[in-house]
Amino acid sequence: MATRSTRISIVEKSLQDILERILELPSGPVAQELHRKARTVAFSVAKWSSAPPTREERERALQEVLTLNIEVMEASRQARRA
Repeated sequence: MATRSTRISIVEKSLQDILERILELPSGPVAQELHRKARTVAFSVAKWSSAPPTREERERALQEVLTLNIEVMEASRQARRA
């Protein structure tokens, strides 16, 4: 049980960090799309408090968070170059 809570906490914290970094990006289609993706994952994760996720759901969410993190880092790099 504690392991699941820790994983959920990590995913939630990562999503918060990602959303904060997205807000630092210049306004535009890239930031809007990243924000949409982050909200979609956050909505799925929020449902976990009422219905514990399956292992597959946790793994999928973690993968989505990792992918989103990479996309946000790349968008930040691109914004600094512009």
